[in-house]
Amino acid sequence: MKRLFIGALVTAVAAAFATPLLIASPASAAPLFTQCPAIGQDTGCGILITINPGGGLTVQQDPSQGPYDGVEDTLIGVQNNSGVAQPKVHLTTNADAFGFDGDGICSFSGWTGSSGCPYGSTGYEGPNTSFSNISSDLESGDVNFTQRGGLPNGSHAFFSLEEALTAVSFGGVSCPLAHNDDHYITGSHPGSYQPNDGKTWCFENATIGGAINISRNSTVYILTSTLSGGVYSNGGNAFFMCGDTSNTATSVQLTNANGFQLVGAPDVGCKGNNLGGSLVFQGNHSGVEAAGNTLHGSISDLSNVVGANAQADPDGGPAANELEGNTVVSLNCSGNNPAPVNNGQANTVSGSRSGQCVKTATFTG
Repeated sequence: MKRLFIGALVTAVAAAFATPLLIASPASAAPLFTQCPAIGQDTGCGILITINPGGGLTVQQDPSQGPYDGVEDTLIGVQNNSGVAQPKVHLTTNADAFGFDGDGICSFSGWTGSSGCPYGSTGYEGPNTSFSNISSDLESGDVNFTQRGGLPNGSHAFFSLEEALTAVSFGGVSCPLAHNDDHYITGSHPGSYQPNDGKTWCFENATIGGAINISRNSTVYILTSTLSGGVYSNGGNAFFMCGDTSNTATSVQLTNANGFQLVGAPDVGCKGNNLGGSLVFQGNHSGVEAAGNTLHGSISDLSNVVGANAQADPDGGPAANELEGNTVVSLNCSGNNPAPVNNGQANTVSGSRSGQCVKTATFTG
């Protein structure tokens, strides 16, 4: 992916950190994410959550920002890049992040805007935010945007949660649907599915016996699932495929899509996939990425042209055409604008390379 940070700053991506870093002083820590004001010992957001087209979330960490209270509480920003106003986000963590114990951001009176505190009953709310639907284990809950119409597209908000959280705490790319939504598919299913209604669909921890056929501007997430049939998209919207496995007959073909097409991206919490067949990107309009995947077939990257109105890359950078750190039999790339890049993460190719994959001299076998 095009990185929000360049060179050494790539280390800010949270997956690189198994444990949170200690704070740096406000005098020396220039924040990477300015969606939050300086509060306590932080000069900006410790965590930034980006709402992507289709409603999925990307979570990133600024390692220079530790707990704002110097102990265990995290300052969090939300950036809405979804294209529409958002009424709320549902967050799931691996810590008791919603176990509020009285030292939220409104405990710090020295920050700009603190005269409006408290913004809610817990003291952890920021302006125009509230919490609801908190789980009994305190690890998940809804963050509501209380201004009329929700959080506008292109806008941001901030709040705080308990514990010294990292982006790994949030699990990376996640499904935006509630688990009781009829478009949320989990468990074992022998048949095929046709996401063709223009809505968001999520296959999570699912075993799908038939094909998944996507069309009519539908957004699809396939997360930690097992596929016996192929995935075929023609005219879909955004697509996210993370941590999936398939049998030797299964291929993934993503064509003529209007949204970003993401097949593995470990740097933003989308685990690579182990696919028995081949992967085809063709004629897509908003950028494509395949990263960290193992394929027992080929990758064909054909005639993908990033348009002027392309959706943003899920990491917040500009849409692009990226093949990074995959292990494949062959690579065939032609007609793409821009040409594919690997951002310094060479692909391992046991067979042939052709077209732009050769010309760019970035793909090695």
